[in-house]
Amino acid sequence: VEALPGVRCSLGRYAAEVPGPRPEGYREDLELSHKLKNGTSSKQLYSHLGAGAESGWDFTSRFLRPPYRELHTCHACDFFPVDLNCFLLRYERNLATAYSIQI
Repeated sequence: VEALPGVRCSLGRYAAEVPGPRPEGYREDLELSHKLKNGTSSKQLYSHLGAGAESGWDFTSRFLRPPYRELHTCHACDFFPVDLNCFLLRYERNLATAYSIQI
């Protein structure tokens, strides 16, 4: 990601490469794939739904686009959540500190 002109940084995002419907929501995911519009493929939908499910967050407006009631508008892979990146930064710093400790 380019944060400022000429300044690049790495950010984390939720992502899942899922070839088909989620096992826990197979029927619902299959039905959603039949409602797709605007050129979204079934594979993209399954990846977004899988990423949203793997994130541990509920499917709320966090992952949905307007109208926020429709699960087929899920786009969990398309943004970089602040909370996820804060956790990743803390984990990286903890690992660096642990690595630098001499036993």
